[in-house]
Amino acid sequence: MGKTEDILQAEVIMSKYSVLRDTALVFIILCMFAAALAYAAEKKEDESKLDYIAVAVRLCSDGHYDRAVKVLDNVDLSNEDIDFITYYTIRGMAEARLGHYQAAVDSFRKSVNHGQTDSSVYVYLSNLYFKLNQYENAIEFINHSGSTLLSDPKLLLLKAECFWRLKRYPETFNTLEAASEIFPDEPVFVRQRFYYFLQLQLYRRAAEAAEHYLAKGTPSVDDYIAVANALMGTKQVDKAIIFLERARLVYPYNKRVIVALANLYVKKRHFITAAGLFERLSFMNPGYARDAAELYRRNRRYFHALYLNSRVPDQKAKIKQKLAILLDMKAFEMVANMRLVLSRTGLLDDDNIRYAYAYALFFTGNYDQAEKYLKQISQREVFQKATGLREMIEKCRREPDQC
Repeated sequence: MGKTEDILQAEVIMSKYSVLRDTALVFIILCMFAAALAYAAEKKEDESKLDYIAVAVRLCSDGHYDRAVKVLDNVDLSNEDIDFITYYTIRGMAEARLGHYQAAVDSFRKSVNHGQTDSSVYVYLSNLYFKLNQYENAIEFINHSGSTLLSDPKLLLLKAECFWRLKRYPETFNTLEAASEIFPDEPVFVRQRFYYFLQLQLYRRAAEAAEHYLAKGTPSVDDYIAVANALMGTKQVDKAIIFLERARLVYPYNKRVIVALANLYVKKRHFITAAGLFERLSFMNPGYARDAAELYRRNRRYFHALYLNSRVPDQKAKIKQKLAILLDMKAFEMVANMRLVLSRTGLLDDDNIRYAYAYALFFTGNYDQAEKYLKQISQREVFQKATGLREMIEKCRREPDQC
């Protein structure tokens, strides 16, 4: 019995201890919950005091535009004490930097509606509308930019470009004329007039504008070539050549200037002069050796043409040109010896090359081989020539003394 009483007493003690333990645990949990509520309330109070707009300004200044937009999303717009001008201006700047042009326009417009008067916002809006291809709106805000319009040449150029894209050409040129009066030392407006005249194919007006521009500014390579094209449009080839010779003095090693000038000399049939330009260019770019060789070939300077041909990097083009030069030289034996190289490069698969090779074989008296290649020709234009050559072969077989 003694043991039984002891056991019962122990169970009662353990039961009491368990109740005390559970009570303590609940108390601890309640204390932790109360602390959490207090922390949350304190945090909420701190967040309500946080100036999201100031944080967004700082983020924008550091280039974190996406984070700035997310911070601004936390602003309570129902609060009438919010600085809406700054809020929408900063949001517009961040959206613009992120490439969200329509969202940026909406924000800037709201800043204007809330009383924004800073002219830079109008400049932002005009640029954004231009990027959105809304040129009428862009012009409207350029006109509202006030003194900025009269102090920023780029804004006037933008206005002219808006008129141009709307195909309102008189207003385009009027804007550029007015801009030239405001900025008399700025050549960019005359330059733009030149390019607009060129696009309208008013070559004479373009050439006049070009001369005016050259007197005021330092032309780029693009400008020199564009002016030469304008002069070509007015059939003033000689004047275009003189102009590009001037360009070559300024840019003596510029490939585009040299090529444009060489092509003009070709147009005037001054092949040797053009060949010299291409040859000089080939020392920097071997690809132009082929052009130089071709021009020397046209002028019957065959040995110099062969020398330049040896420097052509493109093997197919090189062999094909060499074949043409040797045929011009009537060096038929040398052409006949080119069978392996013509076959290896795949050129004998070309009907024109087959005919040229057969032509050389004919003049070396190798009629059977010539006919072999002529029979492989199927292209209509070449086939007609091949038929004529086969008739000549038959005639030479019948009357060898006549060949």
